Amino acid sequence: MVRTSFLIFLAGCGTIGFESPVAEELAGSADLASDEEDVQNDDDDNVVTDDEGEAQDDPDDPDDPAEEEQEEETDPEVPDVDDPPVLESMTVSDNAGILTIEFVADDLDGDLDGGVVQMTIDGVAYRLNIPGDLDVWAPGGTSSVGLDFGMCVLPTQFDVSMSVEDTTALRSDSLTTSHNPVRSGLVVDSTSYDAGMSTIYDIGALTGPVTVCGYLGSSDEYTEQDFVGFTVSTGGSRDFSLTWDTGDDIDLYLLDYETNTELTQSFNDNATPEFFSYALTSGREYYLSIAGWEADGSNWMLTID
Repeated sequence: MVRTSFLIFLAGCGTIGFESPVAEELAGSADLASDEEDVQNDDDDNVVTDDEGEAQDDPDDPDDPAEEEQEEETDPEVPDVDDPPVLESMTVSDNAGILTIEFVADDLDGDLDGGVVQMTIDGVAYRLNIPGDLDVWAPGGTSSVGLDFGMCVLPTQFDVSMSVEDTTALRSDSLTTSHNPVRSGLVVDSTSYDAGMSTIYDIGALTGPVTVCGYLGSSDEYTEQDFVGFTVSTGGSRDFSLTWDTGDDIDLYLLDYETNTELTQSFNDNATPEFFSYALTSGREYYLSIAGWEADGSNWMLTID
């Protein structure tokens, strides 16, 4: 038997209701439908349509998952414009009088291009523009510069210091290394070969190009000379060139060893190089005089080609 609700109207007493379980169930369903309608209305408030009536997400909806995902993304790190450059490494080598410095430098700001490399080599300061004065410029990679000293006699050991400076005048920390140069030619011991013909530095038979290095001390009108001797296996013309590293006045003479006769010479006033060519005779012995006319002391380099 199904119970139903009866409404009894009593005069002057209002309405008295008797509810059945069916009525309670129907009332609950009506409340649930009302709640779902309220949610749907809230969702409708966050939907916008385009010109053709298609639904789109409301960009102002605070509960939009796409917006939440976008908020979780972080901006990429922007370099600090005040970051100084970094000099990561430096190596030094030499060959035939050319000193090569390889280094790795970088700058998060990207403003090393247009900056400078500052170096001190054996106490002498050098300032090189980036990239114009460099042989290779590779930011973050291996850059290099070669300095031609024009002499094959470098100090026995010397220090090289380097730093880099960007266009905003920010400078890296310095790196310093000691370098022992490779002798690129025969070296005349200046303490043994400057006392006269009795101490001639003999390089033996000429079989090809040769480089000889030495140091000429203080001299006034040839009071100081270095002598280099050689023999000739195959006759023919040879070129002789003498260079040095100061403003001294040094001359070059070629002489016959047996007769002590001057064969040719070059004596430009305070000018380097001294140079001449001469046709040598097979089987004969010769010697060269590196003679200081007015000299305070110079490293010299003699080439025979």
